[in-house]
Amino acid sequence: MGYPKVLGEKLSQHYNNKNIKVYNCAIGGGRTYTGRLWMKRDITGIEADIVTIMFGHNQKAYKVSEAEDTIGFVADHVNYLEEAAGLMKKAPAVIIVTTNPSALENLWDSMDSYAQGLRDFTAKNKNIMLVDFMKYFKAMDRNDYKQKFLEDTTHPSTNGNNEMAELILKAIIEKEKK
Repeated sequence: MGYPKVLGEKLSQHYNNKNIKVYNCAIGGGRTYTGRLWMKRDITGIEADIVTIMFGHNQKAYKVSEAEDTIGFVADHVNYLEEAAGLMKKAPAVIIVTTNPSALENLWDSMDSYAQGLRDFTAKNKNIMLVDFMKYFKAMDRNDYKQKFLEDTTHPSTNGNNEMAELILKAIIEKEKK
């Protein structure tokens, strides 16, 4: 069960509203270009109040500089969110979510530039929320993180998905207070 399903349950419980629906258009092994190819099929006819976007490990390009790769990664997110919002009658609130880190030692820091690029982008675009899984999970010991929150070295376990959903819920509640 991925974090979107858990988030839907948490939102329904928090708002005491069983009519809250969550659609998970996740693409296993996907990249933003795959998501954009399948977007019309996956979300046409869905009128969302909130859209979360998270791409990560599969997006990594190794044949360009880290700076170029990060610029492309952020631009892909911008294109994706604009296209998704454009398919809806009313633009949804957008939450960009940084990917969770890989627990592999050689990949632990590999997504840092992506996370920083998204932090910089959302800092300049206050209408777009950021939930920083990377920052949250990297504050932990790498082995503790792996044991408590991962199914393997990258994919969240049940506990990991629950924690991720909780972080998004807290961000939504905090945003409402402002």
